[in-house]
Amino acid sequence: MNRTGPPPDMDTIPEAEVTEAGSRFVLVWLLPLVALVVAGWLLYKTFADKGPTIVIRFKTAAGIEAKKTPIKYRGVSVGRVSTVTYTPDLASVIVEAQMKRGADSYLNENSRFWVVRPRIGAAGISGLNTLVSGAYIELDPGKGGAPALEFEGLEQPPGITSDRKGSIYHLRADKLGSLSVGSPVYFRQIPVGEVVDYGLTKDHRHVDISIFIESPHNEFVHTNTRFWNVAGLEVTLSTSGLTVDMESLTALLSGGVAFETPASLSTPQKASEDHLFTLFDNHKQTEEQQPQAAVTYVLYFDDTVRGLTVGAPVEFRGIRIGSVKDFGLVAERSGQLRIPVLVDIEVDRFLPSTEKPALSPQTRKNARKQLVEALVKRGLRARLQTANYLTGQVLVDLDFFPDAEPRKVGYEGRFPELPTMPRPFVGIMTGITDLLAKLERLPLDEIGRNLKETAAGANRIVNGPAVEQTVNDLRQSSADLRHLLSTLDDRAGDIMNSTQNMLKKTSKALDNATKTFDAFSGVVDKDTPLGNQLYQALEQIAEAARAVRGMADYLERHPESLLQGKR
Repeated sequence: MNRTGPPPDMDTIPEAEVTEAGSRFVLVWLLPLVALVVAGWLLYKTFADKGPTIVIRFKTAAGIEAKKTPIKYRGVSVGRVSTVTYTPDLASVIVEAQMKRGADSYLNENSRFWVVRPRIGAAGISGLNTLVSGAYIELDPGKGGAPALEFEGLEQPPGITSDRKGSIYHLRADKLGSLSVGSPVYFRQIPVGEVVDYGLTKDHRHVDISIFIESPHNEFVHTNTRFWNVAGLEVTLSTSGLTVDMESLTALLSGGVAFETPASLSTPQKASEDHLFTLFDNHKQTEEQQPQAAVTYVLYFDDTVRGLTVGAPVEFRGIRIGSVKDFGLVAERSGQLRIPVLVDIEVDRFLPSTEKPALSPQTRKNARKQLVEALVKRGLRARLQTANYLTGQVLVDLDFFPDAEPRKVGYEGRFPELPTMPRPFVGIMTGITDLLAKLERLPLDEIGRNLKETAAGANRIVNGPAVEQTVNDLRQSSADLRHLLSTLDDRAGDIMNSTQNMLKKTSKALDNATKTFDAFSGVVDKDTPLGNQLYQALEQIAEAARAVRGMADYLERHPESLLQGKR
């Protein structure tokens, strides 16, 4: 832009007036000051609320994000994930988290951590809220234990948290079936617990299942309580028709366990926590005798085992106390073939019921050993018995045979050996065979000749004159005896009359003697010589009277003694 005209006069330009700054506060500085105070307060709160730093090891970090994923306890945030890294071997993930102040009381060696995310299991669908809020790490503070800052994270949520009241019990089964973690536990068709864990036993022969029963329902679990699997349908066909029993739809789909305590002759005792029970396949099996801890024995049989199967019962007088586990054929050094049968016997059934819960494991083991040895000493033997004559099934029968050959329990082999007896029919056939063998060894021809000669000699004696003369003498003696009895019968009346007259006279004499004694009793004292003599005389008379009375009674009963004399 071009300027025209003369330049301005410098004197006409106004000059600025300079004044000194006063002490007034400028408002512009208030904002930075407030920001500084707030920052200081936030910094203080950050360090004041800061708790311990913990390390959690997971197999995978799915759903976990650094600086975002919170750690919660009962829905309240108690920490936040700081970093997520790998281990040097890349086998797992290390999650480092910053906990809030006061979280020290939650952290001990029994504390557990797991990631909460949407899951579908036997107990239903869980973690749906994380679809909106995102996954988070749940804390379960354990009870007791030393303080800790490093933990192993759980891949699955625990079945039971430390804040739930109840008891954990263990079930032993041959197979898991349809059970899984979270399967319900029913009591009278009401869910009172759930399955929390399962796994194989050390010998891999059974499955151990851990269940949790909530309080106060755990008070109804006793040592004789019976558990059974309620998965599926229980169909019963009887004369009343077809009956279908099902615990619930959940049990049908995901499996489940039910229990009850049957009536018992002994007083039931409350089961302690971690008590081990047997899991039956169905409710019908629980109505049978409940199995107990079994001891394995070996039985050796010389007769056939046709009809015996694995699982066949071992019975004692009709009560099942075990089962057959295995059997085979072995050859001994002598060349003899023997059949070993391996059985499990529930020896605790023979123990007094008062001792079963009180004995320690080692004491119980010694008690079983001593008990079996005493029973074998009394004659306990095992033998094969036909259980069903139609199918030919065979069982092992235990019973006492006091007349059996003395035996002891053998401990030379891998399993203790119980003595055996042959089958009843086999024993009879063996006895018959031995009898026939003995009969074959007898000199039957010589015995026949001797019997023939003996019969001929007896014939000569019977038909000889000596026997005929003896018979004639017996006939004559019999005739004489009949004549004597007839004569005695004819004179019996006279004898009785004579005896009665004699008794009357004797009684009269006794009466006179009594009167005489009465006359002199007032005059003659017993302490005088005359009185003493009189008393002695009277005693002699009384003895004579008793003798006469006895003779009279005897003659009345035996009048023939007057002729024959006293026998």
